[in-house]
Formats: sequence, C-alpha cells, structure tokens
Amino acid sequence: MTEPEDDGRTIVNMNVDGLPWYQPNLPDRRIKRHDPDKPTKKELFAMIKAAYLTMLPYALIAIGGLVLAFVVTALWLR
Repeated sequence: MTEPEDDGRTIVNMNVDGLPWYQPNLPDRRIKRHDPDKPTKKELFAMIKAAYLTMLPYALIAIGGLVLAFVVTALWLR
C-alpha cells in the first residue's frame, strides 16, 4: 500500500478564530478568480437549449402514448 502524498490542497480550512493556531493575516481564499473552464452565460444557455431539444422527442412520445392510452380506454368503455 502506498503512502498518501501531500499535494498542497486545503480540504478544510482549520484557521478558526479562537483556536491557538489562528492566523488573522492569512489571505482569504473566497476571492473570486476567473475560471477558464466555467462556461459563459451564452454557452450555458446554449447547453440548456440543446438539452431540452434532445429531450423533446422523448417527451412528445411519452405524451402521445398517454393520449393514445386515454383515447383507447375512452373508446373501449363507451
């Protein structure tokens, strides 16, 4: 079994006010930085539109099947 290696990432920030190791001058990691992998609003809406257009035929088939079942049941019970 291999030993885990420290890659420098912070999983949980343990710099809590009141603890003996508290360092108030540490840089705040909540500063927003531009993420190059984050899609723009235009790209996000294009992805959402593509997802809905992909699901549309399946939704229409499901709705058509329910309507067909209703019509067949209505004719059968007549």
